[in-house]
Amino acid sequence: MWKTGCINDKNALAAALGRGYWFEWFADGYADVHKPGGHIYQVRRWKCDCIAAGYDKTCKHVLWIGQLLGCCKCAEVSKYGELTTYTGAVVAVFACRCGFCRPYKPVVKNRKLARLVGVGFGVCTPGGGRVVAGIKALESLDRKGVA
Repeated sequence: MWKTGCINDKNALAAALGRGYWFEWFADGYADVHKPGGHIYQVRRWKCDCIAAGYDKTCKHVLWIGQLLGCCKCAEVSKYGELTTYTGAVVAVFACRCGFCRPYKPVVKNRKLARLVGVGFGVCTPGGGRVVAGIKALESLDRKGVA
């Protein structure tokens, strides 16, 4: 598991944003990962078109996309984070700027089931995604104590 908000953990979304990557998110498991130099990796149905994925490995691009999820309340993109409850327990969640959170484990369970059954989560139209860009988006969640 990656460390939430850790700039040095190559699998953390914070590391990607800190290095200048940006994401065009379409639906769960569908996104374009834009590299700072201009190259675009396409993730479709949790499969990436990069070299590592060509060798049947899970690449960092898929791990980054796995830390994003559409918000059910406001239709923005939620990010993986850790929430401290009133009892002091730390819970993994997908948290949105609007304050809506979804527990991490049930989301991952549903994603695995969808991959086994072969059901997609939506239509992917290139150029029609929502942009999740820059470290400022992640920092705004940090200020709220989510990530």
